[in-house]
Amino acid sequence: MIVCFLLVFFAAYTCSHGGLVERPFYLAEDLQLNIHNGKIHFTLPNKENDDVLMGEFGTMLPSHLKSPQVCDNDQDNCLQFSSNIQLNAVKVGQCYKIEWFTSGNLTLSDCFDYGNDSWYGGPENSKQYWPFNNMTFNMFSYITKQDQNQAVAEPYWLTSSGGYIYVNKTVPLFIDSNNLYPNGLCLISQQTPPYLPRNGSYLGYKICMYNNAKQAHMNAVKNDLGKPTGVPDERMVQHPIWSTWVRFKYDVNATAVKAFAQDIVDYGFNNSQIEIDDNWESCYGSAQFNKSRFPNMAKLATELNEMGFRITLWNHPFINTNCDLFTTLKNKGYLVKDQSGNVVSSWWDGIGGVIDFTNPDAANWYLNRRRTLMKNNKIDSLKMDAGESSWLPQIPALNSSIYDQPNAFTSAYVRTVSKFNSMIEIRAGHLSQDL
Repeated sequence: MIVCFLLVFFAAYTCSHGGLVERPFYLAEDLQLNIHNGKIHFTLPNKENDDVLMGEFGTMLPSHLKSPQVCDNDQDNCLQFSSNIQLNAVKVGQCYKIEWFTSGNLTLSDCFDYGNDSWYGGPENSKQYWPFNNMTFNMFSYITKQDQNQAVAEPYWLTSSGGYIYVNKTVPLFIDSNNLYPNGLCLISQQTPPYLPRNGSYLGYKICMYNNAKQAHMNAVKNDLGKPTGVPDERMVQHPIWSTWVRFKYDVNATAVKAFAQDIVDYGFNNSQIEIDDNWESCYGSAQFNKSRFPNMAKLATELNEMGFRITLWNHPFINTNCDLFTTLKNKGYLVKDQSGNVVSSWWDGIGGVIDFTNPDAANWYLNRRRTLMKNNKIDSLKMDAGESSWLPQIPALNSSIYDQPNAFTSAYVRTVSKFNSMIEIRAGHLSQDL
């Protein structure tokens, strides 16, 4: 038997040939690991030596792999779990960059104990319990999607004691909360739909610890989320947006809109704008008014302006198959394809294609078409509906790295339409906190 003593890598650590002895040791300075009974527990304190984040690494690794050895380079930031599975931890300031690598197709999972903290962040959800640690997810894909109204999916979590987690955008991420790991959140990397297969498995994220939640979030904004560069339109924040959908649903026309505006004025309500919602187009995606419903939109806009209203228009990324433009856009390669080349999918207003905003030419076409629409009809801005990746033909083949798909669509969509003006409305979001 070979017995060794390493005083640099671990505070006090003994190893035997073939694996680590089950006792606490430190990875990359302050990240304490404790391997015991086939579990790899970790604890990360803040500067005051209070526990901020704790949990378990490699929860889905086969049990025979949970006796890691020091990597060949003898660095204090790397553990080898087999010939092709490696865990790296690099300290950067008050954060640790955690990365699992393997050349095979292996499910990787790290879990975090909620403890007594309140957790914030995570995805938008139809049943938005707050704080986040009151929510339950069962191997839920972390993409923008219609399922449970997950239109916003930022890979960020913040704890009340001053910790935060930020997941690398290239991870094929699933989350599990209060299910596989009681009173905890699991970050799971798995190469299954809706993600594309890739070479090797990867799970990477940053965990940070600060003295309080404010410090943590301010540093997350500075280093990961990005500080917002735009300023929302002040009038939109102050006063109601009057949408025709609430009152008329699909039964909207120029006469109804003008009468609606007059009622708002007569009752003495304030307004930020009046919003002409669904069913104004000649066909969905044409970006042209239905002349039987809106024979002279520019004239109506002038009348609404005189009544004290600005005008916004409901919009979306779809083009239905009954539009003449559908074939043109398909032939130009401006529609999202699935892996077999199909461009057709369904949405709540029919069957059609989706503009591929990851294609710069398609995105510019969309911008220019809508700008012409707005200029010719005196429209102030747009309300952008949809944008979730689940509306695309599945599994989509986007013009971006496979490691960024399918969420790359939402990011590109939001960044494209943000170019209109400060009155723009959008319901979806991914890696877009800086806008």
